[in-house]
Amino acid sequence: MLSSRELKLAARHEKNQSKVWGKVSEQQNRLNDNLSKKNGKTINVTDNASNTSLQLALESDELESAKKEYYHTLKDLIKTENAIGYAYAINGEVYGVEIYNNQQLFKSLWDKILESVIVEAISEQKDIDHESCTIVDVQTFMDAVTTENKEVVKNINKATNFRTVENNKGNIVFTTEDVDKKSWVHKSYMKNEKTKTSDNNENLPYRRIQQRNR
Repeated sequence: MLSSRELKLAARHEKNQSKVWGKVSEQQNRLNDNLSKKNGKTINVTDNASNTSLQLALESDELESAKKEYYHTLKDLIKTENAIGYAYAINGEVYGVEIYNNQQLFKSLWDKILESVIVEAISEQKDIDHESCTIVDVQTFMDAVTTENKEVVKNINKATNFRTVENNKGNIVFTTEDVDKKSWVHKSYMKNEKTKTSDNNENLPYRRIQQRNR
């Protein structure tokens, strides 16, 4: 589970390994800044770890402690009846929506999903008030890719296709498809950072994760 929208785009969309390393470094720096502010002392999540290893950085003691505060608040969201996906917002901005084609798959991935979202929230947190996102905001985010689309389908293996649909405003849907069953398995809605327009909510703190059944 990649722990930021930027990392996911670099790996899934641009498939640029150099950019992936760059985004790892950027997230490590943001984590250092926010954890240092929180703890009142200098924190370096890459201490005693490879500078290029995101996983080792995510295992730092200070980050583990910060993650627990979010985890205990949010872990039971998976118990929402019939939930097969989630939407999450950071700083009042919808960052992504992930939907799975069955509840068992979603539940089996929940702990890893939640950890990646929490890490992203900690790294992006800003100490400014904001309004919480609404279901309407999430629906608008999901519907944005329905116009002016550019579509690319890549065959990953005999059983799997990976479909990317993007419009000229940078709204993207990644879809993993089962070739034999001719059905989708996972849909991921994002906004491409290259074309993302700034708004009044960009510099505001993480408030919550919202779940949505679809």
